[in-house]
Amino acid sequence: MKTYNLKKIGSLLYTTGAAKGKGGIVNFTLLADTGSTYTILPWEHLSSIGLESLMAEGETRITTASGIVIAPQFKVEWFSCCGLLLDSFPVVAHTLPDQMSRFGILGMDYLRRAKAKIDIFNAQVKVEE
Repeated sequence: MKTYNLKKIGSLLYTTGAAKGKGGIVNFTLLADTGSTYTILPWEHLSSIGLESLMAEGETRITTASGIVIAPQFKVEWFSCCGLLLDSFPVVAHTLPDQMSRFGILGMDYLRRAKAKIDIFNAQVKVEE
């Protein structure tokens, strides 16, 4: 397993990632969230790589602090985080409110595929190589 440091802000843990679409590559910061079923990226990140609402492959229900939201789901050409690049990875488009609007969420869909082990005390994640 390979170990990656996470950035700790308060009690939250963040990492960086990248995704590729037909329009290019976008880099972003992600909140590592074991309570999120899906990996979620803000609309601005997805539109910057050429994805638009009409290109969604489906919709999914997500529970947010403000209630249940029906959000479009896309497949990016690839998604990279913590040293693991996954081809044709599904992401949900949803912009978080206020201060979190520039962040995405690294959800359990990615963490399971990476076989990730999060060490919250040392702010690290271990993933299979």
